[in-house]
Amino acid sequence: DYTEHPFYQKAEKAYQAFLRWTRQREVEFIGSEVSLVESNRQFGGTIDIIAKVDGVLSVIDIKTSSSLCEEYDYQLAAYRYLLEFAQLNDQGSAREFSAYQSNQGLLLRVDKYKGNFEEKIIKDFNKSQEVFFLLLDLWHRRFSAF
Repeated sequence: DYTEHPFYQKAEKAYQAFLRWTRQREVEFIGSEVSLVESNRQFGGTIDIIAKVDGVLSVIDIKTSSSLCEEYDYQLAAYRYLLEFAQLNDQGSAREFSAYQSNQGLLLRVDKYKGNFEEKIIKDFNKSQEVFFLLLDLWHRRFSAF
């Protein structure tokens, strides 16, 4: 019986929190686990969910951490950039859908202990995207061959 597995209760609480969130919002799912690579800037990522949330095209990142920290904003800005500009999937092949720009990012924290959810909606990505690319540049400088 898998319900006796030590991780089951946490997973169930997080899942129920996600379902509660979907019942409080109008969500039209477009894609999940969408892996993209931007070869010019040399980075990639996997977007948890692309959906229209209350009619607004959104990039959604799901978190099970204890809080939503600012660093998640940078990750979400990177995903939004990938959705608009990346031409490759994680297999190196051309992506299977046209590029488009999301109108907002949504961080969704699903609590695995209490079963609550918390969301943070981001509409202005300018600062977060700038910080992400500065950090990416530092990473490339640090790990590139001399």
